[in-house]
This record gives sequence, structure tokens and C-alpha cells, in this order.
Amino acid sequence: MGKVSASFLAVLSLLWYAVSGNEQHFVCKHIEDVFHESETTEVTPRFRARQGPPGKMGPQGVRGERGLPGNAGKPGNVDYNRINGTISEKVTHALKEMKSTIEELKTNCSDFLAEWEEMKPTVVELKRKRDSESNCIGQRGLFTSGKCYIVPRISSSQDKTYDEAVADCAKFGALVAEVHDRIEQKALFDFVITKMPAGQSHARMWLGMKYASTTSTLRYRTGKEINMNQFLWHTGSPTAKTSYKYMIMSVRSDSNPNVGVWNYYKSYTIHGVICEKRT
Repeated sequence: MGKVSASFLAVLSLLWYAVSGNEQHFVCKHIEDVFHESETTEVTPRFRARQGPPGKMGPQGVRGERGLPGNAGKPGNVDYNRINGTISEKVTHALKEMKSTIEELKTNCSDFLAEWEEMKPTVVELKRKRDSESNCIGQRGLFTSGKCYIVPRISSSQDKTYDEAVADCAKFGALVAEVHDRIEQKALFDFVITKMPAGQSHARMWLGMKYASTTSTLRYRTGKEINMNQFLWHTGSPTAKTSYKYMIMSVRSDSNPNVGVWNYYKSYTIHGVICEKRT
């Protein structure tokens, strides 16, 4: 029989003696022995208790000290052939891409150079005009229609002949100005007003066109005939006299209507001259 069965018989035996009236000492003695035996006797439980739910996690403990470094590992093996092969492959691929890029750039550059050759004359001309305009403004001139107009000193007295006007313009590398239409005439009219001495409201200025009274024609230096109707003429002009070949423009800053172009002789003395410097 198992250990539990022996204990159970001992207990029954004690109970039996207690019921039959045997001495109490004997009963107690056996009971002590029984319980003493139970303390050292392994008892196999018939039922196992269920495990309860886990409790809350406690606070994190203090981090421990860092351990000692481990032993050095064995030296690794370097596959230099594999490394060299990988480098060679990548370099070859990069060179192919670079070559393709260079060829594309060469094509684009050739196209650009061809376009530049077409554009170059225009760019050069624009630069020339820009420089000419800058130089004209530097000489306090008027830049319009691709030409620079310069007005030397306007005299308060009329003391400038046509020949003297030509000499004045030559100092600027210019010629006596020719007017090409009424718009240009108006621009020069306004420009002369800005050059008048303080307090002066009237100026007569030499121009470069020539009038032929025998044919009633106005011409440029080149001999090209000019449409006379495109200018504002002074009242009563042109004058039909053979010696009146040289053109003058009267300019006023007041309300006097006697303004415009007219013809007269070359030794006549007036206030000044308008010079034209082609750019």
C-alpha cells in the first residue's frame, strides 16, 4: 500500500482505541506520531491549484556595468580579386555613360555653334548700337533712329555760318544733320530746346539737306530726293531763289508759331548747328 494508505490506517487505529477507552496517552502518542510522520511523508495532491493572472511589471532595474571586451576575432580573409572585379565593372560602366554624355554634348555644342554663327551678326550689331548709344549719351547727344545727334554750343547771338557749322561738326567726327521725317524733326526740335542758353527762347540751326529752287526739290547729300511734304515748313518757305540752297530749322520754346524748316544762303549767320554722327 502507498504512504497515504498507511497513514490512513494509523488514524483509524487511533480512533478505534479512543472509542474503546484505552488510555489517552497512548492515543495522543499515536496521533503525534501520525502528524510527525505526515510532516516527512511525501503526499501526492489529488488536485492542482489554478495559476492566477500575472501581476504588473515592476520598475526597470539599474543598468549593470559594462562587461569586459571580448577576445579579438580571427583576421578576416579579403577577396582582392572580387574587389578588383567589382571596381573594374563599375568603372567600365561609368566610362560608357561618360562617353555617351560627351557625344551628346558635342552634338549640342555643334548645334549651338551653328546657331551662334547665324545670330552673331545680329548680336554684334546690337552691341555696336548699345555702345554707340552709350557714347552718344556720354557726349550729351540725342540717340534716335540709329544715329547720334549732337548740338554744339548755341550762341545767344547769330554768328555761325554754314562753313563754320561744318567745321564744328567735324570736331565730333560728325556731319551737319539731315532730317528724314516729321517725327525725327520733332525729336530734334525738342532736343535743341534743352540746349538753349538760359533765358533764350529762339534758335536757328543749320541742317545738311540742300534745296534746288530750279527744280523745287529737296535732296540728301547722297542726291536722293526727299518728300518735302513730310516736314513742318516755316511760314512762306521754301523761298524760290537760286542761292538759297542751305536748310535751317527755326526752334522756339515759346508760343510763337514761326517754327519749322526753311532755305537760305550759306554765309548767313545764325545761332548754331545740329550735327549727325552715324553709328
